[in-house]
Amino acid sequence: MISFARPFLERLTFAALGSDPMLGLRLHKIAASGVLTVLNLHRVDDKKGSAYDEAMHPAIFDELVGWLNTHFRIGVFGLYVESIDE
Repeated sequence: MISFARPFLERLTFAALGSDPMLGLRLHKIAASGVLTVLNLHRVDDKKGSAYDEAMHPAIFDELVGWLNTHFRIGVFGLYVESIDE
């Protein structure tokens, strides 16, 4: 029974926490917190054979960046480092 229940509960939990209302609530909390959120993607490539198990396909990366751009202000580390150095 447990072997059946665990995958079912995991899928149910991910579906609930990934729903639009929950996502909206989490995005609002992130924005209200005033903290810097860092997303670090190790590998975006359409080829296999890396130290990382699987790369994110460039098309998925483009979709992710588009979504992030509508919900967050995106910056590049190099730009922040240059402004600190000046």
